[in-house]
Formats: sequence, C-alpha cells, structure tokens
Amino acid sequence: PIITLTAADDIPSLGDYVFRNFITAEQQVKTLVRYIMDRRGLTRFAVLYPDDPYGRKYMNLFWDEIEKRDGRIMGVEAYDPQSTDVSEQIKKLVGLYYVDVRMEEEQALKGKNGPADNLDFDPIIDFQAILIPDSYDKIALIAPQLAFHDVLGVRLLGTNLWNSQELVKQAGKYLRTAIFVDGFFPRSLRPEVKMFVKKYRNAYGETPDVFAVHAFDSAKILF
Repeated sequence: PIITLTAADDIPSLGDYVFRNFITAEQQVKTLVRYIMDRRGLTRFAVLYPDDPYGRKYMNLFWDEIEKRDGRIMGVEAYDPQSTDVSEQIKKLVGLYYVDVRMEEEQALKGKNGPADNLDFDPIIDFQAILIPDSYDKIALIAPQLAFHDVLGVRLLGTNLWNSQELVKQAGKYLRTAIFVDGFFPRSLRPEVKMFVKKYRNAYGETPDVFAVHAFDSAKILF
C-alpha cells in the first residue's frame, strides 16, 4: 500500500492499495462555498481566474457548487497567468471596459484634436464576493488593482495557495475581509490541534505546516 500527499485527481483510482491523505480541490471548494453561503449569507459571486489548468479547475468547481446551492455567478473573466495587469478583466466584471471602448471610439470620430470627454462612470458591482484561485504573490498584485478600480466592499475568496505571511505583508490592507481555505490552521483552538502544535514545536523548534500534519496523520494510519 502507498499513501500519497497530493491533491492530484483520480489518485485512489490507480489501484486498490493506492490512497490519498491530502486536501483536494473539491474539498476546498465545498468547504469555502458552504461557509460563505451558510455562515455569511452570500448568494452572488464573480470569478477572476488564471487561464491555466489550476484556475480552470477551481472556476468550474466553484461555479458548479454555487449553482447546486441556488447561488448566482454574475461574471467570470480569465487572465493570462504570466500577466501582472488584470485591469481589462476587472473592468469587464464591473461594466467599465465597454464604456472605455465606446468613449475611445467617440473620441476617434471627433478627431485627434477634438475636446476630450472627462466623464466618470461608477463600477457596477452586482456580486458580493469574488473568487481568485491563484498563488499569494499574484493575489498581492491583483488585490490593489481591484481597489484602484473601486471594486470595494466585496469579499475576496481564495484557495490554500493564499496561505502565506508574505501576502499579509505585501497586500494585507486590501484583504481585511478576505476568506481562504487550507487543510491546517496552527492557531486553531481545537484541543487536538493545540496539543500537536505544542509537541511539534518542542521537538523541532518551529510551527508545523500542512505537510507535517498530513505526514503525521498518515504515519498514524499506517501504524
């Protein structure tokens, strides 16, 4: 028998003696959606995701889970995973992109020397939360861009890739109401977690991460 610490799909189906002990994308999405809908009462959502296998997987899982619970997906936009600028996608989510295009076309018709129109349009924010399934370093770039375009009062939602102190250091002021999921929280008040963290720190002089926890649980299963 083998126990793997991976979130990859279909691992247990490889054989009768192949097992997994790790959080999966499905578990993360179900937990996140259950919390934001049942505990926070949110019903309208948007998704801003990297156009890669990871982003597409979480976008589809999230969309399906929201619809299962009779929630609504108000907008979905994909961005280039290599890009650091998602302004165009943000504008599309809040109805500003096509306003910009129309103004540019009108300006072109007036001629290059025509008077400029200084018109301000407010974003149309018809969603209460937005899922961004990407790494913490990319979120540190995206969160300020959302604020710049006045996408305010909206909860940002993420996956376990957000779980980094670096994200707090780089963009903490933009993430005060953000919610993300992970497989382990070392500051949990649950007695079994507090005892494990204490013993681990005594043994190794550092705080355990999610891999240490799953390795410990896997060893106990084998024993």
